[in-house]
Amino acid sequence: IRNVRANATRVPRFGLFELTLELPDRYVNPFQTNEVRLIAEVIGPDGRTNSVPGFYAQEYVRSLHSTLETITPQGTPGWRVRFSPRALGSYRYTLRVRDPHGEATWGPAEFTAVPSASHGFVRVSKADSRFFEFEDGTFFHPLGHNIRSPSDARYQMHFPLAPRMPEGSAIY
Repeated sequence: IRNVRANATRVPRFGLFELTLELPDRYVNPFQTNEVRLIAEVIGPDGRTNSVPGFYAQEYVRSLHSTLETITPQGTPGWRVRFSPRALGSYRYTLRVRDPHGEATWGPAEFTAVPSASHGFVRVSKADSRFFEFEDGTFFHPLGHNIRSPSDARYQMHFPLAPRMPEGSAIY
């Protein structure tokens, strides 16, 4: 386990704490957990341990050119661990990776969760299960698009002569 980098040492409560790191480049399929498995053991201020799985990731840039969408890899792929602290205070974490060659550990290290304006994660309301609320009990009203598919056949019924070009994921 090499070159472990944290995005911050002070993270807002409910914010993103992210680690990036390097592992040996010896895995045919880094997405297969029986070939390689990365776990972060995160101990919160209350003493509880969270086992957070790591993952292999590649950044991409999407661009549209007329009716063609291209997705281009950016940078080098690598390993990441993401965690969102739910309580204020000090967190300690250790990394563990297991593969057919054995097991390696890294750490411990620390970060601190500091106050934030976030209301927390969304959940079903404790008062009325027909509604949603944030962790602090604040009402959550979901607003957004209701998209059933990228190609809506109703468009062809109403505008049969209008050509539709494939737009990739940008159609959303």
